Amino acid sequence: DVSPLGVNNCCCFKTDPRDSQKCPSTTKEAAEPTPSSNGVGIRVFTGDLELERPDECPFGYIKCCYDTYEEIQEVEKLADKTCLPLESNTQVESTEQWQQFCSEGTNVRQPQENKQCGERPGFYTIPNLPHGMASPEEFPWMCGIFDRNNQYLCACVIVPENFNNDITRGTSLILTVAHKVVNHNPGDLKIRMRDHYLCKDFKAPERQKFIDYDVDSISIYPDFSPERFNNNLAAIKTKGTIDTTQNGINAACLPTCGEMFDFTFQNGTGTRCWISGWGQDQNGHGLTPYLQKVDVPMYNTNRCRLRVREEIQKILPDTNIQLHPSELCAGGELGKDACNGDGGAPLVCQSESKRWFVMGLVAWGVDNRCGEYDLPGIYVRLSYFKDWINALSSKSDSAPKATALAGGELETGGIMPRDEIPVIIRSGI
Repeated sequence: DVSPLGVNNCCCFKTDPRDSQKCPSTTKEAAEPTPSSNGVGIRVFTGDLELERPDECPFGYIKCCYDTYEEIQEVEKLADKTCLPLESNTQVESTEQWQQFCSEGTNVRQPQENKQCGERPGFYTIPNLPHGMASPEEFPWMCGIFDRNNQYLCACVIVPENFNNDITRGTSLILTVAHKVVNHNPGDLKIRMRDHYLCKDFKAPERQKFIDYDVDSISIYPDFSPERFNNNLAAIKTKGTIDTTQNGINAACLPTCGEMFDFTFQNGTGTRCWISGWGQDQNGHGLTPYLQKVDVPMYNTNRCRLRVREEIQKILPDTNIQLHPSELCAGGELGKDACNGDGGAPLVCQSESKRWFVMGLVAWGVDNRCGEYDLPGIYVRLSYFKDWINALSSKSDSAPKATALAGGELETGGIMPRDEIPVIIRSGI
């Protein structure tokens, strides 16, 4: 039988530093534990974006197996410990049929087209990469924003010019979080694509050289709140069109509806999507030299609203923070999360047609905490900005210019934008 806590009555107990190799037991020793080899804060897979099932425990926990689920309950009571679920992919385990909640539009491939948005033709996984490393060109829509001194600023995503998802003529549109670029002029920045490794002394199996694009304009969503970090979107136009026919470069599709991947399985887990980024792990080890990846489930908005408020009120009891319609939630699994340094990184989900759609951008989290159980991260909900993005692309007379900022209605106590690392706030570098 499969227990509510794990696979075949196995689950994860936090290790005792005095005796880290033993599982708690009742009257007899439990099954031999399997210590976890996962020492990184962001739980990532070494394979392709296809679903995998690691059945592992997070760092600091050991795998303990018992004869029955009732024995687990008895052990929990006697040891005064909670046995956490094994990390496993609910979309693999579930017998339910996953459903997509809206169609992918009418953009159909023409015979002369090389590829559509959200595709990765020619991509293959490089074997035996370090744990958590994405293969080069695995995320062809991934980009980074750098200053003129080649200092990394934040992550970004290549998308079609508007929500019709047509890239027949390429694209010049880049999306990222507003709080990272609002104080920069277009001439200060450049967009780097196909750059898998930030540190060039790292011996990397990159197949293509990175490409830089100059920035023509930066548009900040008019209602962006620099105090609360809602409406947190910036649209950047590159000088020149990005050639999406090149190997290792493509746009992620924009969602055709806000609820496109809102399906929830009977066990309460949402659709599993992916984040990629150069951010630090939960132990605060700084930016990683290579692009990482991690799978996270979409997280119910109502549940997220309650959990985020609950955790922030532990820091600021009088705060009554509410999620904004421009925000969505994902994650809540132990050891699997975006973290500081991942601000602006795309959250992508795979559709029925196997194309990849960007649903959100890494925005903020509670305090300086990453990868905690039942504590999701907050993302910019891109579907909320459909009309604004479409309006930008329709301006043929001149590129959109940066807009003035609007004041925020809430203080940022408890919110950490995932980049700078203030005392209470968390975000992304």
